[in-house]
Amino acid sequence: MEQDQTIKLSICMPTYNFGNYIGEALTCIIDQLVSGVEIVVLDGASTDNTQEIVSQYKNKCESLIYYRQDFKGGIDKDIAGVVALARGDYCWLLSSDDLIYPGAIQRIVSEIESGYDIYLCNRIECDINMKYIRELLWFKNSVEEKIFNLHDENDLLNYFRLSSSMLGTLFSYMSSIIFKKKRWDEVTDKEFAFGTCYAHAYVLFSFAQSSCLLKYIRDPLVLCRFGNDSFGNNGNVKRVAIDFDGYNKISEKLFSHNSRIIELFKTVVRKHYPFYKISKIKALSTNDEWQELRPKLLRIGYTPLYISLCEIIGKFKNIFLYLVQLKRFKENYFSKNIPLA
Repeated sequence: MEQDQTIKLSICMPTYNFGNYIGEALTCIIDQLVSGVEIVVLDGASTDNTQEIVSQYKNKCESLIYYRQDFKGGIDKDIAGVVALARGDYCWLLSSDDLIYPGAIQRIVSEIESGYDIYLCNRIECDINMKYIRELLWFKNSVEEKIFNLHDENDLLNYFRLSSSMLGTLFSYMSSIIFKKKRWDEVTDKEFAFGTCYAHAYVLFSFAQSSCLLKYIRDPLVLCRFGNDSFGNNGNVKRVAIDFDGYNKISEKLFSHNSRIIELFKTVVRKHYPFYKISKIKALSTNDEWQELRPKLLRIGYTPLYISLCEIIGKFKNIFLYLVQLKRFKENYFSKNIPLA
């Protein structure tokens, strides 16, 4: 890449021990690279072969920047770090085990010409081998491409009302997010939410303290690899607690002035965890785990009666074990390959 070339877009990839997948992710990106786009990989001291693999790609691609830390920073610090290294006008966060759909980079390069602060695209969900499971929409099916001003109270409330998944609209899933780096750099308290796994969501919602235009792109531009959630290494209860604790902290900090916004924000979280999911968590957790989770359920807005009903349903552990097995069978049986070229 020529030194004086304007970089429009930085594809920012924090990684840790994803050597089994990062090569496929880099191949997918490099095959689509256009002028004015760079790839920035920040390695949080991986102990596998990540460094070796990325170095091979770096030798072939001058648009690839690779920085290896000598410590494991954690996802919040690593996202902040990789964005700090980026030189583009916009940053696209991408997990190093996900892929981008053919033509996605050119689409985003064209989209950012409109100058909005945040772009949010949908995703295709795949199994661990990147076989198609389903397409997921972040908003209700009736919502076409739309511009939201997150600084406007009514528009922000409507944003939450129209949401069908916290994974997208609360920025839980980072690979769907493209944002203006200048706005990110203007947020002065990025470290507030470090340790929640959602510090990036805190920064993005901080944009809304002034005019913040978000464009919803209905098309899926990302392929998400299931079965590889590093947040879930400590079990289902602790994985759910990450969401409840993180989003409680974010909403109560940013929207303390408006209880309506906080309630709708938390409603989006609860939509992601309806009664059958909460009941399944109860069924598969120990009594101590459940007692630790229960106050978090109350804080995110579930009523005592709702929780009690989930507890009753959750007594039927064998049923939930069967349903889990059935779901896995269904996903494996109906999965199909996705053409990436």
